[in-house]
Amino acid sequence: NIDINNVRIERDTIFGRIKNISGCDKSGFALRELNGNIELSSTEARIKDLILADNYTRVIANYFSMKYSSPRDLGEFTELVKLGVDLNDSYLSFKTIGRIAPSLYNSTLGLFISGKVSGPVCDLRSKSIQVKSKSGDTFLDVSVRMTGLTDIEQTMSVVEINNCHTTSNDVSRVVGAINGKSGIEFFKRLAPDIKYMFKGSLIGLPDDFVAHGLLTSKA
Repeated sequence: NIDINNVRIERDTIFGRIKNISGCDKSGFALRELNGNIELSSTEARIKDLILADNYTRVIANYFSMKYSSPRDLGEFTELVKLGVDLNDSYLSFKTIGRIAPSLYNSTLGLFISGKVSGPVCDLRSKSIQVKSKSGDTFLDVSVRMTGLTDIEQTMSVVEINNCHTTSNDVSRVVGAINGKSGIEFFKRLAPDIKYMFKGSLIGLPDDFVAHGLLTSKA
């Protein structure tokens, strides 16, 4: 289902209002909502005031853009098309990520994300991105660079953690949710009323990384 209006052409750019696009593909993926103001030229596609939702995730962004030298670059999308997005308290479910990384499909983890991300899929970067857990008890403000997508298992991440605070109960929920569990007993046994703070860095693969930094706590 496609509903677009207010279409006009100025020089080499097409403008329009996407009232809504929805549908379902053969794999079962359902796009429930897509709306925003679109600008399409020979070197860039941009949607302002974007709202995009499937059954699990709801993306709210001030803009989403794809820049390319020519439409031929779309044939090598992950390397040649530069993406840009400014997220505004978007909710990302790992079930959506599981569409391209099947090992995460049973995950129940969901996170709220704000901040700007840019670069081709194979080399995404953000100078400052904020991440919150569902409960709000875990918060991170990080700068990040990820290389190697779309191969999740071989994706190298360099993460500078500018600010992070959490509790043992929320760590239990977050870590457990990655594998679709309600919690991890080890973390549940730690002092539940203690807040933990961390500043430092993480470097490595999803299942093989090194952490450096300072961990502190307070009641």
